[in-house]
Amino acid sequence: MQRLHNAYLAACAAAVALAATSAPAADTGRFWELTPYQIDIVIAADLQGANAEALAKAVVGYVERRIDTAIGPLWSATVSLAEGAERHAVLSALRSGNPTAPPGLREDSDKWMVIAVWEDGAGVHLAGAEQDRILNTWGRSRSADLSSANQLGEAVFQLACDIFAPIATFSIDSDDPNRVELSLRGGQLSSPTPLSRWVGQDDVFRTVLMQMDRSGLPVEGGTQEVLWTYLVTRAQEGAPTGESENAAPEDESTSIVADVFSHTRRPFGVRRRGRVDQLAIRLPRTKGPSELRLVSRGDSPRPLVGYEVFAQDGTDPEKKSIGKSGLTGAIAVPPGESPIQTVWVKSGSQLAAKIPIATGADPLIVAPLLDESKRLDAEARLGLLREQLIDLVALRTIFAARIDKAIEAGDLDQARGLLLEFRKLQGRAEFNARIDREEEQCKADDPVVQQRIDKLFTDMKSVLGAFLGGDDINKLERRLDRAKNKPAETTAATP
Repeated sequence: MQRLHNAYLAACAAAVALAATSAPAADTGRFWELTPYQIDIVIAADLQGANAEALAKAVVGYVERRIDTAIGPLWSATVSLAEGAERHAVLSALRSGNPTAPPGLREDSDKWMVIAVWEDGAGVHLAGAEQDRILNTWGRSRSADLSSANQLGEAVFQLACDIFAPIATFSIDSDDPNRVELSLRGGQLSSPTPLSRWVGQDDVFRTVLMQMDRSGLPVEGGTQEVLWTYLVTRAQEGAPTGESENAAPEDESTSIVADVFSHTRRPFGVRRRGRVDQLAIRLPRTKGPSELRLVSRGDSPRPLVGYEVFAQDGTDPEKKSIGKSGLTGAIAVPPGESPIQTVWVKSGSQLAAKIPIATGADPLIVAPLLDESKRLDAEARLGLLREQLIDLVALRTIFAARIDKAIEAGDLDQARGLLLEFRKLQGRAEFNARIDREEEQCKADDPVVQQRIDKLFTDMKSVLGAFLGGDDINKLERRLDRAKNKPAETTAATP
């Protein structure tokens, strides 16, 4: 019965594949989990020895057989050798880490894989990369080294598996907006390879929104990555693996639960016109640090220097300082226990950004932020004025206390002299004029930054009003006048 079930799924997959012959199969409808990947694999070989050409052809045949026996209907793959100028271009591109696809590949393919194999005195070297044609994105290049060509066919096959990035649709949990359910493309196709080979616990997916037309094909220019938003898969209980004939019973689902990590609370909550599919592509399973580069927004980005960065490991509430952005605006973000490190970027006292980072999987993240150098300058200027205000308030308080003490002691001449000195100290009007002069030096082109600067100066003026009231001198003068008149009043009242 299970074999009949597998045969039925394979037949459905073949029917779906025949239905999509003019473009990548982006339709995420009811056949999504029964739809195989259409893959073009191009191998460019530069091997040594008299049997180099025969060996390269043997590798192609080996990879084709391994795909049939180990992966089955999930991959509908065409494997070929690059020749002539195309071979040289693929080899050169992958050696330099900038993969490119040779001409002549099927436009209706879902994925293009390019693999370079070359031999030198140190052994045999492999490099490969995948372009997902549905999402129009290149994955990271992967490489491997062999001491000899004895296991070259298997090494090429394993490299193809390593660069393969499965894609999925996802739906948001109605009870928890921070949790989604992933449906893998081809997830219900029977395969000798376990599902965990492609998706397991703590795998990271990048999210993409794709606008579709009525026939289920992507609208040109309608594919957009959801900025700074990732999905991290949870441990799957009872997920089908396809490791044996008894795996994947008919009533078993291939849906996978994942947690959402984003810079915003509702990354998918904006209403859009027309049909928009929510897709995700798995990122490489790579451990290591990532580089965060902070630059200013606009047509001529500049490095943002001295921004303090804190890192939060997954859902751990603690945020640890990892330093400040350097002269190029860059800072290294180390990996943690979780595949996602959420960094919090501060510009002075202002939170500038919250950015989840898939460390290792995303080697470089360029974050265009507001250039708040003018606001930082305003904070520095106001900080100096605030210190001077504190000193001034303290000095005025001391003078007021000395004047009160002189009046109480009846030494009105001393009190009058102290009051004259008190008048020479800066008052509210003079200090307010200083604030106005500093404010004129802090003008920003960006209206958001200017609004923040305006608030800083408004708050400073409010503090000034609270500590430098205009009536303190008048109160002291009235008290001194009452003290001068008190003896005369006493004398007039004596019989």
